[in-house]
Order: sequence, then C-alpha cells, then structure tokens
Amino acid sequence: MTSMPNDPERIDTIAIRLANKFLNQLFDFCNQKNYFVYVGSLAEIMDWSYEFHQQYDHKIKDWETFGTSNENIFNAVSQDEFLIAWGNHRIAKFYEQNANHPRKFITRAGAKLFVDNITK
Repeated sequence: MTSMPNDPERIDTIAIRLANKFLNQLFDFCNQKNYFVYVGSLAEIMDWSYEFHQQYDHKIKDWETFGTSNENIFNAVSQDEFLIAWGNHRIAKFYEQNANHPRKFITRAGAKLFVDNITK
C-alpha cells in the first residue's frame, strides 16, 4: 500500500494506533463523560492522525534511512515507536494548550474538545 497525500487507509491505521494509546487519556481529561465527549475525543485523534500523516508518514516508509536521520527526533527504533513518541509529544501539547480552559468538555460531535461559548 502506497501512502498518498490523503490516503484514508493509512490515516485510519494511524488513528487506530493513536486511539489505542491516547483515547482514554483524552476522554479522562474532560470533566464530563458522555457520548459527545467520546466522539469529540475521537475527532481529536483523527485530527492528530491527519497531522502525523502529512508530516511524517511518507518519510517513515523508508525506516532504514529515516531511523538514522536527524528527523528521527525521538530516537525511535521503529515506525510504531516513533508514532507513539510523536503521540506523547502531541498529547503533552494538547494538555498545555487546554490545561486552564474553563470548560473541559465537548458541545457537539466533530467539534474541538473545548469551546468557549455554550449554546443549548
């Protein structure tokens, strides 16, 4: 399978790996536990998957070259290890950006995890 600029199968594969590791952490970060928070957490993971795919997926296909390059910023020994290290970096960034947000919950599916104005 060849990675394309918007290869849905590869993005899905990345999303599954990231969700297995980080979905519960995102879900637990929110103050509410409901369907919309869960779906919003999944949407966040999908955003990360697309981001990783655009930045690195085409590069890590040739792991032998990438693994020894300066672009292997996490000093990972495999593609999966690099993805998880990148995910750890990404969730830390997410926490930093949202740690002081007054409303740690999702208002609708597909929304970013946190919004400032709530309308009912």
